Amino acid sequence: MRYHEIIGEDARTMTLYSYWDLVRYYGVEREAQAYHDKIIPWVNRNNRESIDRLIANPKYRLVSQLQFFVRILKKHQNFGDKWTTPQEFEAAANDPITLWRGGGKIYDPKLDAGEGWRSFTASRRRATAFSVYDGTHATRAFVLPKRDQYWVMELTVPLKDILLYIDGGGDEECIVSKEDARRGEIIQQSEPGQRMIGEDQETESTITLWHGGRDLESGYHEVRSHGKGRWEHGPGLYLTTSYMTAAKYAKGGGKLYKVTVRKGTDISDVFITYDQAMEFVNKAVVGRKRKEMAEDLKTNMLRRKADRINAEVLVNLCLNTGAIPNSKTNLLRQFLIDHGVDYIWVKHYGGSDETVVVVVNPKVIAKVEAIPAKDVKDNFKLSAEFS
Repeated sequence: MRYHEIIGEDARTMTLYSYWDLVRYYGVEREAQAYHDKIIPWVNRNNRESIDRLIANPKYRLVSQLQFFVRILKKHQNFGDKWTTPQEFEAAANDPITLWRGGGKIYDPKLDAGEGWRSFTASRRRATAFSVYDGTHATRAFVLPKRDQYWVMELTVPLKDILLYIDGGGDEECIVSKEDARRGEIIQQSEPGQRMIGEDQETESTITLWHGGRDLESGYHEVRSHGKGRWEHGPGLYLTTSYMTAAKYAKGGGKLYKVTVRKGTDISDVFITYDQAMEFVNKAVVGRKRKEMAEDLKTNMLRRKADRINAEVLVNLCLNTGAIPNSKTNLLRQFLIDHGVDYIWVKHYGGSDETVVVVVNPKVIAKVEAIPAKDVKDNFKLSAEFS
């Protein structure tokens, strides 16, 4: 990590930096742009070799620490906002960070023997979920079996010792060395049939909305293409606060569902580079529209005097210009997922007081429940606020 001291800089005139400004300051722009693509093999397929390669590169470690500093320590989701300085980041390098991990049965110290690394999370509630419920990772089940025995470990390390930070599906995953992991303390250990102490100490921030359709139980996790006129606000699973809207889409043999979604990252908070946008354009946009799309993207950046493009701009251009065929809307959705978009929030849908949420990343879906119409008595209109 490169440390600098800016001498004689008055706080009132201090130059403020965005995440991307910090990235350029430390000379890791190439690594920051490639970071999401590099971690996909781990997020999607648990490919340990991909983590080994990233850990071995100090530039990727620095990118991870910058992202953790911005997203977790300072709770800024917009990487384009100018609000911090390199000095503030460097001062945080020794700040203690509390992490957690969990597992089934009785904790065995042999798990952390030898060399290598271990995966923790910056969210205690996620660690508890991983430990209590069998099959939390990569499952298609709607009711997960609860383990008879489980444990949770707590570890405190400085920010500079976090090897990688992976924000995939809201897991807030952090990779640390096994040497550090061995210093962790078991703070919860259940016995068979015993409720874990503190199991409900943290509640997950969620929202529950209506959906009308078919086979959501088996298909919600799939990234599918959309039919004509079925993605007016972007690609994804459409949910609504309005029972009547969902009921309309459930006609003709469909079902009504209540879908619970974890709080994640809205598209308005995700920014991409021009090169990243053009990579998608060249892959999915029809040939005659590519030049026009490239010019529109450049015009947007010039008008805003920005070096990044809001992901929402790319989606709107695809929608308004007919730049991609319906058959390739799955590629647009996967592109958004790969760059950190969890959902698209649409307030005052159709000029009404209805809110529509387009779930882009299926990993933020916590629960799907089919609701017979006869059971709908109250709460026809659901809240548009996270609990």
